[in-house]
Amino acid sequence: MISRLLVDNDVLIKLAHWGLLDQLPASFGLQWHQVSALASLQFRARRHDAKIFRSPEAADHLSGFLALTGEIPPGDATDISCLQGTVDLDAGEVELIAACLADPNAILLSGDKRAMRALVGGCPPEIAARLRGRVVCIEQLLILIARRTSCAIVVQGVLTNREMDSAVRAVVAPGGCSDAQFFEGMDAYVEHLRAETDVLLLQT
Repeated sequence: MISRLLVDNDVLIKLAHWGLLDQLPASFGLQWHQVSALASLQFRARRHDAKIFRSPEAADHLSGFLALTGEIPPGDATDISCLQGTVDLDAGEVELIAACLADPNAILLSGDKRAMRALVGGCPPEIAARLRGRVVCIEQLLILIARRTSCAIVVQGVLTNREMDSAVRAVVAPGGCSDAQFFEGMDAYVEHLRAETDVLLLQT
């Protein structure tokens, strides 16, 4: 039973631009109060930070959903210290990962493949072992949303800003794609990442 979904900025920003935020908690059988995000993102959304938002509407859309989320539970000081010494993990990623390590029923949703590789290649093996099967990449999330709703809903959403994600750009053409092309392409990206990140990714 998943207790909490810890989501990084990259995923939330992309979902806001694709109009798919409302699908996030239900894809894991959760409510918004069981979703946690970095507090700094709410501040940037309210300011309509042009560095990360392509439109004020996307920022407002995200801000509204962030108001429903729960706080990030505190991580263990020992885990935080270990993660802080890892190259390619920034402060926000450390906070989310430490919170995930502290709750064995939490899931980490990350759009940062560099950080996932760092967890395997730069952290002690014990860290990756504790996160075994508890990390979800954005391609997996899109597959889950498509299975729960329809492939058409996901494709129509990402077409509005398909250039924001390299996997989406490769799989979804400017004119869209078939259901078979979508699932085949996304599955290929997931399996490639799974090969690079050992045991981290959730089995979906």
